[in-house]
Amino acid sequence: MSVIMYTTIINDSTSHEAKLEELNSQFAISFIVIDVILGFYFLFGVLGNAIVIYIYSFRLHVKLDDKFFILVLAVMDVIVCVTGPTFCIVRNVFPIYMDMNLVCKLSWFFTRNMNGASGLLILVIGLQRFLKVCRPFGRQMTKKYKILALLVTVIITVLIHTPLFIFYGITEVPFIDKGVTGRRCGLIHGQSETLDFYGKVYLYFMFASAVLTMIGICSLYVMIGKKIYEHIKRIGENPTHPSFDTNSTHDTAMKSEPEQPVPRKSSKTLTSRDFLRRKSTSPSIRSKKTPFSVHRYSIMFLVISLLCVLTYIPALAANLAVDVDSVEFWTEFSDTERQVYLFLFQMYLLNHVVNPIVYTCFDVQFRHKVKEIFC
Repeated sequence: MSVIMYTTIINDSTSHEAKLEELNSQFAISFIVIDVILGFYFLFGVLGNAIVIYIYSFRLHVKLDDKFFILVLAVMDVIVCVTGPTFCIVRNVFPIYMDMNLVCKLSWFFTRNMNGASGLLILVIGLQRFLKVCRPFGRQMTKKYKILALLVTVIITVLIHTPLFIFYGITEVPFIDKGVTGRRCGLIHGQSETLDFYGKVYLYFMFASAVLTMIGICSLYVMIGKKIYEHIKRIGENPTHPSFDTNSTHDTAMKSEPEQPVPRKSSKTLTSRDFLRRKSTSPSIRSKKTPFSVHRYSIMFLVISLLCVLTYIPALAANLAVDVDSVEFWTEFSDTERQVYLFLFQMYLLNHVVNPIVYTCFDVQFRHKVKEIFC
């Protein structure tokens, strides 16, 4: 009798797993287009940011203090472009057929940490550019303060995302009409009312933190943009007004260089080389920096921040509107609705892919080095 019962249990378990695997395959096939997009994120994000790291590290003779944030942001972008799309593809391929609870928790913790650190770093960069543009004669961020800001960013991000180990993991998704129960890696549901309640509180806390970060970024860059606009307008009204270069880390005013005296020579010994040297050092001939070139890096980081906000807003809105780990999402939504919401939910990854394009558009030296490599 016991042998028959054991055999029945084994057969029922095998039948359940077969049904669940078939249902999982149906969901996975519907996400193929999203997986292809994630593959592009991975490929172009890793390649583009790796080029940024290589050129700024070895091909451009720029002080580490000046390229510090560019390199750190590029390293974070590479990590996000590797881990983010990979984790999303795994969840799309096994949407309701996941095991390994600890691996699930660690994956959520690591990917969310890198995303959060990247967002906070853009906020720190905004503060640095604000000091450079709006407070050019005040205290600036030195190399020591930049490293300290990076460490504080990492610590804050780790502390904020530590509760993920409690609220995220393998959660059950029952399909009553099909007689199977799926296993999804996401926000845990149904274990207890207390856990569900505090899980939602934590989710809203994360949403509020992201919104406050974006508000901080927007506020800083609104003030920066206003100052740059006033500067450009002032130069247009008075072309002789001195411009302050905000591209470097140091507070360096762009003043007219003293003209180097040319040794007197007789008309007989005055050569064409002397004439050209006099001509090139003439204040009327010497090239002047445009307002755009003076504020090039500030405008570049402004665009990066704007793209960050624009790509995170759809993800936050989708996350707030729909719980992609809920039973209702997998039992009541159509395939098209699930595809749209998952695409929006994963759209934040685009922010980490486009940064190399921004560097190419705004940094002339970087663009030349890219052409030397590929042309």
